[in-house]
Amino acid sequence: MTPASIFLLILWVGAHGLIIAVALRLSGVRAALVLSAFMLILVFLLKPYTYDLNKYSIYLNTGYIVTLGWESPDGQFRLYKEETTGEPFAQGFSYGFRKLALFSHKLFPSGALVPRVDPDHGDFKERGPPRSDAAIIFIGIVGFGLLLSGVGLFSQRRRTAVVTESERWLLVSVVILGSIFFVLGSQNTLRQFIGFSLILNAMALASMRKYILALIMLIASGLFHRWAPILGSISVGIVLISEMALAKGSLSEIRAFRPSGLEIIIFALGCILAIGIKSIAVTGLFNLDIPFVGELKPYLIHEEDYFALERVTGLKKGAILGLLIFISEVFVGKSSELEFNKFRALRRMSFFFIIPLMFYTEIFSRVLVIFWLAELLFIIWALRSSQQRSRLAGAVVFVAYGMAPNAVNVIIGPKWLYGF
Repeated sequence: MTPASIFLLILWVGAHGLIIAVALRLSGVRAALVLSAFMLILVFLLKPYTYDLNKYSIYLNTGYIVTLGWESPDGQFRLYKEETTGEPFAQGFSYGFRKLALFSHKLFPSGALVPRVDPDHGDFKERGPPRSDAAIIFIGIVGFGLLLSGVGLFSQRRRTAVVTESERWLLVSVVILGSIFFVLGSQNTLRQFIGFSLILNAMALASMRKYILALIMLIASGLFHRWAPILGSISVGIVLISEMALAKGSLSEIRAFRPSGLEIIIFALGCILAIGIKSIAVTGLFNLDIPFVGELKPYLIHEEDYFALERVTGLKKGAILGLLIFISEVFVGKSSELEFNKFRALRRMSFFFIIPLMFYTEIFSRVLVIFWLAELLFIIWALRSSQQRSRLAGAVVFVAYGMAPNAVNVIIGPKWLYGF
């Protein structure tokens, strides 16, 4: 691991560690949050282009999706001729993302805004395809704004007085920037990032019983990612279930180690979905021309092709998430804050729904976005709690994010693993 990569990791881990000041109500909370936000922004500005960010950068520069690669025999970057058929920004990807990419392409200049770390050489020299820093930062800001909007809609009902108004939004901003959802989305899966940022707003609107607006958000999410309305509907459904439980007084007490009846039902639904996916694989239904079903084939038949040293199996991911939930639940214990309990239940039910899918690693990795959104809300409301136990639970999860292998892979690249 190069010194430049170590520097990025120190910034990333340190920014997450500063959240302890909020959990313990130490003096200088605002300064800690400002410093944490600054460190996280610096990480995003200096980190290398890893995983799919290079392909998105090329698309934002040229309007063409890279499948074969690129060449630069004379030092000038160019795509292969086979990659440049048809009009730019008119094919591939969903309609909404194509238009957003075209807008950013016209509005912002291409190229690097600041020198970025090269994890292979340990310096800040630009190598590889041309950067699209301004456009990628713009898309990140759009997603960040949508996430702030969703959290704001959830916050309208009740506001806690644990932090001041300015500190409250500083806290929300830091948690968003340091979340697994944000780092994986804004630095790797851009289409999913925008689509599910809209889903968070749909979840909030549904909780406010503004169902038409929630439906509009669900439909809009499909303009950026085909699967967003389907998975988003699951998230909205779980939100509505938690709202009904809240209205009936079922969330007045949540037991850390005893699943509720609703959680058992949610788990059963997840098992039914897992069995259905297995049936599709066994019967070969994905060979038929059925919308969405055929798209599951590469994740079921050729799943081993996706594995590399940096890929963690679904079973391991499920075990790690389960352990983190267990530890945070131990910290929370019994909570009398109904609004916090709603997001606690939302997180638990989301986990119970997706956990049966952990046997399908690539599918599990993609449906995890349901859980990341729920956990984002859990961390925010835990850190805003008036009970220190709850704040410590939120801090434990957020600090763990600073050491999450998938986040580290996206920040400095996966080659650090090959040193072990």
